[in-house]
Amino acid sequence: MKKGFVLLFILILIGGLYPVRVCGETTVSVRDCARQIIELVNVERRQSGLPPLEMDEGLARTAFQHAVDMINRSYFDHISPDGETPDQRIALHHRGILITATGENIWLRECSEDAVSTRELARRMVHDWMESPMHKANILYASYNILGVSVVIAGDRIYGVQHFAGIAGRIVPELPAMIRRGDTLRFGIDSLSRDLGSPKKFDLLNPVSLQPVSDPIYLRSGHLSSPAGTFRLRLYFLSPNGSDWHVYLGPLIRVP
Repeated sequence: MKKGFVLLFILILIGGLYPVRVCGETTVSVRDCARQIIELVNVERRQSGLPPLEMDEGLARTAFQHAVDMINRSYFDHISPDGETPDQRIALHHRGILITATGENIWLRECSEDAVSTRELARRMVHDWMESPMHKANILYASYNILGVSVVIAGDRIYGVQHFAGIAGRIVPELPAMIRRGDTLRFGIDSLSRDLGSPKKFDLLNPVSLQPVSDPIYLRSGHLSSPAGTFRLRLYFLSPNGSDWHVYLGPLIRVP
């Protein structure tokens, strides 16, 4: 009788807080596996002269959501059946970052007869990604500074998802998923650079074309006026010397 992965449904719901039995007597913790994947990725980056990536819980959540979506809708792709891209899913589900770049790696294998430890499973995933030019490019992309990883086991399959992002700062508190017309946005920025300046205004963009659908609106005093729909938030920062504007993308916002 073929031995395979033993999966408790609760593991899917909570993202792998408990170890799972894999191929015989070997036990693998998917949470520890995700952590070790980040460690191995940072080994590869250091060997290439790049700074390490910081683990980000928000990106780990978006990676987990994509893994579960692929399981539930029986596909394996960067683009979901309804056309959602990695950049769009990160912008939709991560409400608290100023995004400069995003990327995604995915991995899927059937259970083998081999006993696989947590460390060996992490090593196999990173090895396979590094053997693929496109996936390797994500791991070694200099503009990324944060990473979230999810490992999910479903039946006799194991899924791995990495979500990368380059960020200029964090939005505090995280923005709501919905903003009503007439609302005023109020938040702070935990900047990663003293040169970022302070946010002064925002507008909304079509999430596909990234063309504006509203005029720039001043924060704290201006009121949102836009058509109904789901849009990408764009924030304008005035440099500390008051001479330059810097523009960054934020999360997706729904306007009812």
